[in-house]
Amino acid sequence: FAFMPELELEHRFVEMPASGPRPSQHGGIVAVVRGQLGQREEVAFPRPQQPHRSFPLLLTMLIVPFVTFCLTYTLSLTIERNGHHLMEYPKYFLSVSIESKPASCIGSFGLSLTCMLTPIICFVRHRQVERAAAQHFQTTPIPDRLTELNNRALKIGSGAAVGGLGVASFQSSIDACGGTIPVVCVHFMFAGVFFSGGMTYCFLMWRIDRYLPRLGGATARGLRRLFALGTGVQLAVMLLVVPGLVAINKDNFNTAVAGGPGAGGDQQG
Repeated sequence: FAFMPELELEHRFVEMPASGPRPSQHGGIVAVVRGQLGQREEVAFPRPQQPHRSFPLLLTMLIVPFVTFCLTYTLSLTIERNGHHLMEYPKYFLSVSIESKPASCIGSFGLSLTCMLTPIICFVRHRQVERAAAQHFQTTPIPDRLTELNNRALKIGSGAAVGGLGVASFQSSIDACGGTIPVVCVHFMFAGVFFSGGMTYCFLMWRIDRYLPRLGGATARGLRRLFALGTGVQLAVMLLVVPGLVAINKDNFNTAVAGGPGAGGDQQG
């Protein structure tokens, strides 16, 4: 296009009929070229390729953690060690289900794979919003606030993935296999980044929908709104769960402080 004089583009497509005479051998974007003598001529360019669909990647990202935690909960609730199950009441938490072998091996792999896919999904979504904004705001500038929300969502989603890797790398209990108070504190720090980042991402996606009313179908928009409203419930649960975890592990904390690092709890490997 840079080498064509006074090129004007009409953003429309020529649909070629399935049968009968074809108006042109080319389908796609039609450009109107005005030459130096003022004549106008239509030039047909091939239809651009359809963008890659992200649904298979998104489906994989949803299935992997679901299968991962189904396996880790099953193993932790059925395997016994030193006369106790790897996970017992009331410690039915995600972190507890992935802290003892063999469940920890499956949990670390599945959660790490999920966190690897998360930035890719966020990047694809970022590009989708950019394209939708360019189509929606053809005659007016794209709002700076929309661009800011889209860029912020990409950064926060990628940061949440790092938090998930930290959750998989540092265990959440004190034991004789290296589970010390600093390790548990690091685990909860990463967990805070992981969950707060995920909740913020859902909220930002809902905010973006307010600028792009035609972004996605009614079902997808409704789910994004539901997830955004659910972040408030999740935040309330986090504020209750974290103090509950501290209260449940109070005896282990006291034992570790009195007897030194790694003194509390059974060996979990």
